[in-house]
Amino acid sequence: RDGAEPVVAAARVHGDKAAAAVEALLAADPLDTLPKKIPSVAWVEIRALPQILLRDRAHALPDDAVAHVLTMLAMSKPDDVYAGV
Repeated sequence: RDGAEPVVAAARVHGDKAAAAVEALLAADPLDTLPKKIPSVAWVEIRALPQILLRDRAHALPDDAVAHVLTMLAMSKPDDVYAGV
């Protein structure tokens, strides 16, 4: 809510190295944390799946967007869901 500065300041009581490590951790974008190999979902028959409806419930994601959603889900693990999901 107040940004990273109060957290970094709180970590500074443990030294400058701790504060720098916390600052780097908070600056990292979780969307950039990717597996070494992006899983392929080319084997999925997208049209055989239920549509992913948009908020208005009147329109659905196009097939190429569904493929991206499936890729993000495939990159996830039960205890570590990819941030893009």
